[in-house]
Amino acid sequence: MADTIRIIPTTELIGSAPKQEEADPCAMVIFGAGGDLTKRLVVPALYNLSRTRSLPDNFALIGVDLAEGTTDSWRDHLYEMLQTFVGSQGTELSISKIDAKAWDWLAERMSYIQGDLTTPDLYAKIGTALANVQNTLSLSWSRNRNASLSVASHRPLYLYSVPWAFCT
Repeated sequence: MADTIRIIPTTELIGSAPKQEEADPCAMVIFGAGGDLTKRLVVPALYNLSRTRSLPDNFALIGVDLAEGTTDSWRDHLYEMLQTFVGSQGTELSISKIDAKAWDWLAERMSYIQGDLTTPDLYAKIGTALANVQNTLSLSWSRNRNASLSVASHRPLYLYSVPWAFCT
């Protein structure tokens, strides 16, 4: 008797994927949060990680940009961009629908800071935001599996900025 092979759509697999081994707590800071790469690549990738339950429960995303805005306006703008991927073939992210639960999970961990990269004031705001995230999400930076890792190793920085900001 021949075995029957059932092809399962990836959407079924992702939706029912078991949670992976828990990742270490992490706060990610994106410099250039209003930029094209953030909208087209970084946030869709983070959304996918949220959908597959691959991000740690204690995860935070801090967007930093020169443009005026609020956390809510940044979230809304990113959601609108994510919606353009629905049903689009050949794009960076091809999805049939947005998983509201996965998006809401990610969106509630987002915050936005407006500021100029050339001013020390911005870095003080980022430090305060990271401290607030640590308190709000009860991040335990020392929970990592490798005690030699520092707090900074759990705060990845993604820099997408104009070249003149960092002249050599």
